[in-house]
Amino acid sequence: MKGSVKERQPAEAARRGCLGTLKSLHRRGRVTFDKWLSLAAASGGQLKVLKWLLENRCPVDEATDEGATPLYLAAQNGHGAVVRALVQAGADVDKAKDEGVTPHYIAAQIGHEAVVRVLIEAGADVNKAANDSTTPVFVAAANGHEAVVRSLIQAGVDVNEAMDDGVMPLFIAAQEGHEAVVRALVQAGADVNKVNEDGATPLFIAAQEGHGAVVRSLIQAGVDVNEAMDDGVMPLFIAAQKGHEAVVRTLVQAGADVNKARDDGWTPLFAAAQNGHEAVVQALIQAGADVNKVNEDGATPLLCAAQNGHRAVVRSLIQAGVDVNEAMDDGVMPLFIAAQKGHEAVVRTLVQAGADVNKARDDGWTPLLMAAQNGHEAVVRALIEAGADVNEAMDDGVMPLFIAAQEGHEAVVRALVQAGADVNKANEDGATPLLCAALNSHETVVRALIEAGADVNKAKDNGVTPLYIAAQKGHEAMVRALIEAGADVNKARDISTTPLCIAAQKGQKTVVRALIEAGAEINKADDKGVTPLSVAAQKGHGAVVRALIEAGADVNKADDDGVTPLFMATHHGHEAEVQALIEARADVNEARDNGMTPLCIGAEKGHETVVRALVGAGADINKAKDNGATPLFMATEFGQEAVERALIDLGADVNKADDRGITPLLIGGHLGQAAIVQILRDAGAA
Repeated sequence: MKGSVKERQPAEAARRGCLGTLKSLHRRGRVTFDKWLSLAAASGGQLKVLKWLLENRCPVDEATDEGATPLYLAAQNGHGAVVRALVQAGADVDKAKDEGVTPHYIAAQIGHEAVVRVLIEAGADVNKAANDSTTPVFVAAANGHEAVVRSLIQAGVDVNEAMDDGVMPLFIAAQEGHEAVVRALVQAGADVNKVNEDGATPLFIAAQEGHGAVVRSLIQAGVDVNEAMDDGVMPLFIAAQKGHEAVVRTLVQAGADVNKARDDGWTPLFAAAQNGHEAVVQALIQAGADVNKVNEDGATPLLCAAQNGHRAVVRSLIQAGVDVNEAMDDGVMPLFIAAQKGHEAVVRTLVQAGADVNKARDDGWTPLLMAAQNGHEAVVRALIEAGADVNEAMDDGVMPLFIAAQEGHEAVVRALVQAGADVNKANEDGATPLLCAALNSHETVVRALIEAGADVNKAKDNGVTPLYIAAQKGHEAMVRALIEAGADVNKARDISTTPLCIAAQKGQKTVVRALIEAGAEINKADDKGVTPLSVAAQKGHGAVVRALIEAGADVNKADDDGVTPLFMATHHGHEAEVQALIEARADVNEARDNGMTPLCIGAEKGHETVVRALVGAGADINKAKDNGATPLFMATEFGQEAVERALIDLGADVNKADDRGITPLLIGGHLGQAAIVQILRDAGAA
């Protein structure tokens, strides 16, 4: 309650106008006449309290930490009588906050006209700008305070004073759509054609924002309607781009050039067409816009509309006589781009208007090919209905069915097949749609093509078949589908690698089993004599190795260099595969052409556990290569200390020399294998 004795804080009492409480507190010595009392009274608009404080010499210009004085706070809150009292008490009318905002500025910004007039009468600097270069008239214009703007104009404010970026009061008023303020500034002599640092005029920004009344006011003031920004964009262009039909019509009536282009050749019609503003497009056409004008890339307004799926705009342009087959510099025409983007309605509209459905881009891509690539089934069907050639191929032989199969678009594939697409037509490398679908793991497409009669055994120029690809990729279901359709499980590619061999190489266990079940020759080797078992052993695919062994694979069949599956597994240290081959009775002493046995290569490579397994299976621990080098010699030469100890523990002859008479001890010493030399000496090497 006002004047309550419960109010013990002087600043709160001052803010709330509790003069009686303040006087009571003062009598008890609890009031200090400092800036906080002045600030509180001014902020709350408490004139009586303020006058009492001033009578008691309370400071009028001391500010808060942010620089706000009592006068600033009173002006901010619109307390005209308090403002007048402070001015009369000698308050500095131009004293600003830290960011440069004066009492006059803040009153103008908020729209306190009466306060603005009081401060003007008191001699406030009406043109004083804040630190960000904005002036009182600028912020008043920005916020649409017409009365404040007129008061400032009467006080002699510079209406053309601009911010650092060139934006002046008229520009910001136009941007915000404050028509009354715009009129006031124009009447006061504001430059209607002055541009900001980007080259934009007040008319440009008003057109951009769709402020029709402001646009009309500026036109009446004599603005240049064709003044363009630095990149050639003029008010009509930006209004068309934004879809402001009323503004567009106003500008056209005022003489705006409907065919004046941006630096890149884009006219207002381009901008409206691209963004789907049908009403604007019609307004521009009625005003004489050139519907066939091309930009610097050769694109037309129709192409822009087609690209973005604006059917209504496309229809309007067609009705205006546009050339539906006009192409860009690279041969792209409206139908092509609509097909590429999947705009079925636009495609049908263009076709009905006479668009050439088979006209290709410069690189040979047709609308149908592009629609097929992107999986636009409805567009594909529309083009087929319009007579598109489903078997038309590019220079490399790629046709719509091929590309649809490659991308996995089953529905498109079926539509093309139904329309008579050749399911076995290959590209320049001999790849068919079926092979391409298999290559890209599209099982449903593979099945669709099989149903359509695709040749499951037709191979590429390098002999690769769809089954080979499916086996390589590990697609069991696809492999079984191809087999069921009659795929030759033993048909090899040009290097004699069979589907089983490539599946074994890639470790595709389930595919390997499927191929075996279908009768694949498990011992059929490639042109270097490598069998499926050998390559699986080399790669360490244990499950595949076991599956092949179970199916009867020859565990001792060597390649052209005499390398057996066991040798391969040992070479790469695949212990589990070595053990599987041993259990299958692989010959542990079978040597390759140079006499090197699995034990020799295991010793050379340092595979200790494999070495122990081989010896345990009966490998001749002292069997040497053709040059007389034993497994121990090889371990010594290649510094395999762990294998060295294992071989000695297992009974290797530490003194057996090679054909040159060099013993393990000699070669170890020669190569500086100090640790191994010591091991050999400890074992009795001489």
